[in-house]
Amino acid sequence: MRSVMLAIVFVLGIVGPVVAEREADLNRLSEILLVDDMIEILSDEGMQYGETLGMELFDGRGDADWERRLTAIYAQDRMKAEFRASFDPLLSDETLAAALAFFNTPFGEKLVRLEMSARLAISDPDVNAASEARLKAMIRNNDPLLPRIREYIKVYDLIDMNVASSMNETFEFLSAMGDMGALTDDMTESAILADVWQDEPQIRADTTEWLMTYLTMSYSPLSEDEMTKNIAFGRTDAGRQFNNAMFKAFGDVYAEISRKLGRAAAGYILSEDI
Repeated sequence: MRSVMLAIVFVLGIVGPVVAEREADLNRLSEILLVDDMIEILSDEGMQYGETLGMELFDGRGDADWERRLTAIYAQDRMKAEFRASFDPLLSDETLAAALAFFNTPFGEKLVRLEMSARLAISDPDVNAASEARLKAMIRNNDPLLPRIREYIKVYDLIDMNVASSMNETFEFLSAMGDMGALTDDMTESAILADVWQDEPQIRADTTEWLMTYLTMSYSPLSEDEMTKNIAFGRTDAGRQFNNAMFKAFGDVYAEISRKLGRAAAGYILSEDI
């Protein structure tokens, strides 16, 4: 018995530091990727979307109660915790090491800063409009950056993944409303799916235009060699797993938000009908 206990203690003595090291690496990666900053942007955008939704659903009667519900749904601490709970287990040790080796460098940090600056800027309608106009000019002039941006989008599978996420969010929102009894009886799960799929072409077109606008803004400062290096990471096994983990984690966060938003909207509508 004593030898067994000693063996357990020995194993725990090895595993403990390994787990702590992995946790430290995951924290460092999250810090490098500016996850907290991204969540803050997404939370602010979500609040704006929720306020617009309230005006549409309630004939301009959104009130302080709806605002409180939105604040709880888009709470940044909860969003961060849910993201990490989904993201961290999806990364193998090898992928975590590769992601750190790529992003924990001056070049990797430059990429993240460019992406974050563009993401924040493009949330302003005026900046977004100017960026769309710039993209049209680049297309007219056959700007050499555009083929590289399209290659980047293809390698990282950004269109299909974003379209799928957007459609899933709509499905979760409507399903939650249906579960609460806020939809008509004919809005079955299959009917909701049909409605969501009916919008797929427009979602795909909007997603493609947004990605081209955002990424040309993000990556215009990169040299040809830097853009090649950026694309090359996405072709590696680690790059693909990292990309999939990011999409899955944010998808999980938004699926939960969509369900909560659907339940909140349904509860609000039903309470108003009483």
